[in-house]
Amino acid sequence: MKIHAVLPEASLHAVIERLLLIGIEEVIVSTVRVFGVPANDVRAFRGVRYSSELVDRCALECWPDDSKTEPAVRAIRNVTERNSWDATITVSWTDDLQAPT
Repeated sequence: MKIHAVLPEASLHAVIERLLLIGIEEVIVSTVRVFGVPANDVRAFRGVRYSSELVDRCALECWPDDSKTEPAVRAIRNVTERNSWDATITVSWTDDLQAPT
């Protein structure tokens, strides 16, 4: 199975620590930009203030064994449950998905 989660960077280290406790040691992490209107996100570039509709997030991918999939999803959800809208978790279970080598 494959787990793909998009979450705030502040939650990343806590999620990885919990996945290591479960026994998931191979995790791919990348930076992504998500379309959404962040609350009070006004930035300045060369003195001009602007509001961005793109929010920086981290994408996390892992391929756990079937027995570790549910605990991994619960771990991600528990870390990000304060702001449940901050995390998106997708689980794919097709047979052709394999961990990259």
